[in-house]
Amino acid sequence: MLVYIYGPLSGKDGQVGSEENVKKAVEIAEALTKKGHYCIVPHLSLYYHKLAIELNNGYKTTYNQWLKLDLSVIERCDAVF
Repeated sequence: MLVYIYGPLSGKDGQVGSEENVKKAVEIAEALTKKGHYCIVPHLSLYYHKLAIELNNGYKTTYNQWLKLDLSVIERCDAVF
């Protein structure tokens, strides 16, 4: 089963890209992977986002662009956890 791992990316302080939340999402994905599922962990996009900002001289992908991407991925998944 293809599973989309859903959860917050921002931390308690409101900062985008909480390492704690990324770790939690990966832990959940690992547990599901051990049960034979394939997981999409959108939290890992944090690293793509940070590097893309550097490569694009500060240009940031907008919230709506990320939302559109996430919704298109969710449509292809069998479950959301």
